[in-house]
Amino acid sequence: MATYEKAMAHRLLRRAKILLKIGDLKRAREATEEYSKMVQNLKLPTTALTEMRALLLTAESQFKDAMEILIPLVQMTGANRGGGVASADVVNNFAVCALFTNQITLALDTMEMAVRADPFQCLNLGMVQNLVALYDLCSMKDQKALLRKLVDRYAADDVAEGCRRNNLW
Repeated sequence: MATYEKAMAHRLLRRAKILLKIGDLKRAREATEEYSKMVQNLKLPTTALTEMRALLLTAESQFKDAMEILIPLVQMTGANRGGGVASADVVNNFAVCALFTNQITLALDTMEMAVRADPFQCLNLGMVQNLVALYDLCSMKDQKALLRKLVDRYAADDVAEGCRRNNLW
């Protein structure tokens, strides 16, 4: 029975994310609260719930609050995450919030740190697009050229192709 309930919790989280993507914040928040109850009852890890709450805050333009929630997740490295860094999505969302709170250096530093720590995981198309945009904004041509080399070396083929298709270079 617990396996079924865990699967239902996962489906509820996916539903909340879909509702958020289509802009239905009210129903996304309701689904997140329902998921929160399931997390407590089933004693599931809270990382996904924390990420979802931060996404809701970001969608509501509460960037500082979202950053406060994401900081512990961004700082999770080593044994806390099985030897890796925070997920690329967490880092990317944190950086977007930092950017919206006029902390461009923090946004860049956070993304670059994650890429240095685990280029295979962190060089996804979203992260690369955001880094390129920030490098262009800050006129950092050398960093952009280095990023291109890293993408060619470490990123999946679809990321490199997406960069070419989107004229990032």
